Amino acid sequence: MHLPAPGCRISLVNWRSGDFADALALDQHVDSAKAVRLLGWQPRHGGFLDEVEVFYRAWTRSALNER
Repeated sequence: MHLPAPGCRISLVNWRSGDFADALALDQHVDSAKAVRLLGWQPRHGGFLDEVEVFYRAWTRSALNER
Protein backbone atom coordinates (compact mmCIF):
# COMPACT_ATOMS: atom_id res chain seq x y z
CA MET A 1 0.00 0.00 0.00
CA HIS A 2 1.34 3.42 -0.94
CA LEU A 3 0.55 6.29 1.37
CA PRO A 4 0.82 9.93 0.32
CA ALA A 5 3.89 11.84 1.38
CA PRO A 6 3.56 13.92 4.56
CA GLY A 7 1.90 17.22 3.75
CA CYS A 8 0.32 15.83 0.57
CA ARG A 9 -3.41 16.50 0.33
CA ILE A 10 -5.85 14.14 -1.32
CA SER A 11 -9.15 15.57 -2.49
CA LEU A 12 -12.20 13.57 -3.50
CA VAL A 13 -14.25 16.21 -5.27
CA ASN A 14 -17.75 15.08 -6.19
CA TRP A 15 -16.84 11.48 -5.44
CA ARG A 16 -19.77 9.14 -4.93
CA SER A 17 -19.60 5.42 -4.35
CA GLY A 18 -23.18 4.65 -5.36
CA ASP A 19 -26.41 4.13 -3.45
CA PHE A 20 -25.66 0.51 -2.48
CA ALA A 21 -22.24 1.37 -1.03
CA ASP A 22 -23.66 4.46 0.69
CA ALA A 23 -26.30 2.30 2.37
CA LEU A 24 -23.67 -0.19 3.54
CA ALA A 25 -21.57 2.62 4.98
CA LEU A 26 -24.33 3.79 7.31
CA ASP A 27 -23.70 3.06 10.96
CA GLN A 28 -27.18 2.43 12.28
CA HIS A 29 -28.81 -0.05 14.60
CA VAL A 30 -32.24 -1.20 13.50
CA ASP A 31 -34.41 -2.98 16.03
CA SER A 32 -37.87 -4.43 15.45
CA ALA A 33 -38.70 -4.78 19.17
CA LYS A 34 -41.14 -1.86 19.11
CA ALA A 35 -43.05 -3.26 16.13
CA VAL A 36 -43.17 -6.67 17.80
CA ARG A 37 -44.35 -5.18 21.11
CA LEU A 38 -46.94 -2.74 19.74
CA LEU A 39 -48.19 -4.55 16.65
CA GLY A 40 -47.43 -8.21 17.31
CA TRP A 41 -45.38 -8.16 14.12
CA GLN A 42 -42.97 -11.02 13.46
CA PRO A 43 -40.22 -10.70 10.83
CA ARG A 44 -40.18 -13.28 8.04
CA HIS A 45 -36.51 -12.82 7.23
CA GLY A 46 -33.30 -12.69 9.21
CA GLY A 47 -30.99 -9.72 9.38
CA PHE A 48 -28.98 -8.25 6.55
CA LEU A 49 -25.96 -10.47 7.15
CA ASP A 50 -28.15 -13.58 7.06
CA GLU A 51 -29.19 -12.78 3.49
CA VAL A 52 -26.31 -10.69 2.15
CA GLU A 53 -25.57 -13.21 -0.63
CA VAL A 54 -29.17 -12.99 -1.88
CA PHE A 55 -29.01 -9.19 -1.87
CA TYR A 56 -25.67 -9.19 -3.70
CA ARG A 57 -26.95 -11.53 -6.42
CA ALA A 58 -30.05 -9.36 -6.92
CA TRP A 59 -27.94 -6.20 -7.07
CA THR A 60 -25.53 -7.81 -9.56
CA ARG A 61 -28.40 -8.90 -11.82
CA SER A 62 -29.97 -5.44 -11.74
CA ALA A 63 -26.62 -3.84 -12.59
CA LEU A 64 -26.23 -6.18 -15.57
CA ASN A 65 -29.75 -5.36 -16.77
CA GLU A 66 -28.98 -1.63 -16.76
CA ARG A 67 -26.32 -2.07 -19.45
